[in-house]
Amino acid sequence: MHHAGFVHRDLKPNNFAIGLKSNGENKTRQVYLFDFGLARKFVQPKKESMVSKKTEKESKLKPAQSKLKATPSKANTLPSTASKPKHKIGGPRKNDQLQMSNILHRQLVAPTKSNESGKVRATSQEKPIEKSFEFRKPRPHTDFRGTHQYASPNAHLLKELGRHDDIWSLMYMIAEFFVDLPWTHNEEIPIEDLKNQASLLRIFMDEKNPGRLTTKMHCQLNEIDAMLKKMNYYDSPNYDLVYQFLKDSMDKAKVDWSTPYDWESNGKSEKDGD
Repeated sequence: MHHAGFVHRDLKPNNFAIGLKSNGENKTRQVYLFDFGLARKFVQPKKESMVSKKTEKESKLKPAQSKLKATPSKANTLPSTASKPKHKIGGPRKNDQLQMSNILHRQLVAPTKSNESGKVRATSQEKPIEKSFEFRKPRPHTDFRGTHQYASPNAHLLKELGRHDDIWSLMYMIAEFFVDLPWTHNEEIPIEDLKNQASLLRIFMDEKNPGRLTTKMHCQLNEIDAMLKKMNYYDSPNYDLVYQFLKDSMDKAKVDWSTPYDWESNGKSEKDGD
């Protein structure tokens, strides 16, 4: 979604779903994100690029128009115009759509195995933002967007939300799968104060199961926390860092993508058959 130029602004468990196995298609290992009612585009076409395209279009059309006016005979003008069209209607708009697909700095690609350890690691490709697009300027003040339980600290400060704010919400959501968030049953301290005070490591810590996180995962959570706190609206998150934390969590739990979910019967995943 970020790669398409949008921020969701309301990541929470209710906005995710797991695929089903139906009509011969197995989608039980696909996670779907939906409800884009609060989503916002954070890029826009550059004004100068729009002006230059308009000027270029006019410069291509004017010679053709002047030639048609100067030559009244259709027989002399139509064949040459038809055989060598100088302008295609809708061309710039199609190009905009193609460029729009490459506006993000980074794009996650499929995990690959390192030659040394053989462990799966997150990889990414750097992609420059297209020159014909630019960031939309953040508004100095906005209304609250999101769900209080999972909204980023910036959402409570009524700031314009960027890509890193979606990562905040994602981390809160993942932590809640294992422990109660510190502000869940709180009615005394403002929720935004608790979010500002609690680090991600503190939020993920489980007193009943202190061994759930490895020392490496402690460091990863601290890195993610530091990254998010220093980022602004324009910054691109380190998706690799978040991905690697999730992958290490799977390794620690000794599960992979074919491991049955807890609701799948007979201890078999849909991948293995009924």
